Amino acid sequence: MNISVFGLGYVGCVTAACLASQGHRVVGVDINIEKVDAINNGCSPIIERGLKELIREGRRSSNLRATHDSFEAGVHGDVLVICVGTPSDANGNLNFKFIDRVCIDIAHSIREASGFKVIVVRSTLLPGTIDQRIIPLLIKESGKQVREDFGVASNPEFLREGSAIGDFNNPPFTVIGTVDEQAGAMLEQLYQDIPAPIFRTDPNTACMVKYACNAFHGLKVVFANEIGQLCKKAGVDGTQVMDIFCQDTSLNISSRYLKPGFAFGGSCLPKDLRALLYLARHNDLQLPMLESILPSNRLHIQRVADIILSDPKQTKVGIIGLVFKPGTDDLRESPIVQLVETLNGVC
Repeated sequence: MNISVFGLGYVGCVTAACLASQGHRVVGVDINIEKVDAINNGCSPIIERGLKELIREGRRSSNLRATHDSFEAGVHGDVLVICVGTPSDANGNLNFKFIDRVCIDIAHSIREASGFKVIVVRSTLLPGTIDQRIIPLLIKESGKQVREDFGVASNPEFLREGSAIGDFNNPPFTVIGTVDEQAGAMLEQLYQDIPAPIFRTDPNTACMVKYACNAFHGLKVVFANEIGQLCKKAGVDGTQVMDIFCQDTSLNISSRYLKPGFAFGGSCLPKDLRALLYLARHNDLQLPMLESILPSNRLHIQRVADIILSDPKQTKVGIIGLVFKPGTDDLRESPIVQLVETLNGVC
């Protein structure tokens, strides 16, 4: 395919070089002349293992070149890949100045070009950004229509610095969130030689998958550090604890408990969390993540109560089952019992 990659930062460089190594004709675009010159001279503008060799091979095969002319790149590509940064504003929201600029440039190029274009967003965006911001901007600036003249897709990247080329070629999965079938089919063809399952979904879901992954990665680091701190205070080898912990791939490192649903309860989890927090307080140790688990669990029960109570006409509520999970008769700290007690206190 003819592919243009907009933004030659970390993600863009790796994406462009890897796609060129697969035989695609790739043009990389950036306003930074030094990055453009580096790639055209067979050098890497960033430090990443194996990337310099991949860029050099791309230049040797003529499958890879770089330019600062976004209009030329927009005309060249059948697939236009957006890899510009989405830094944080002071309030935590994303700053869209780079995304907006690239979308306007792409729109102006496809306004003059013929043929169906697929605009692929690799940049990390919150759900709602593509349908509420990017697509309207592309339509306004190009005068063309989505699904008819161009397609838009979210294709989040999962590249780790230091192992990005391996991650690109051997990802755990490929997520394609698209608003039309033609764009999805083209992207499936683009990734057909990568040995990973492809999940086709809508753009908002695709965007959220990236955030869910990164949030969970951060959560794991904080969890391990908090357990490690508690172990240190208790005179226990935290590394050994976590090494043994990770051997359980049935419950600990698995998909168990990772489905949205109701609150947890039972005779173990609440009691053991309270005991851990007692030990932490006894040792003057603050563990914000572990301390937040029980309050968050209680909030989840309250949310369900609020949903039930939000309809003033709803005067009768049926509760089927009171135990904390199926297959037991244990009512200890059952969240269903807590829900009933909350409703009894209000109704």
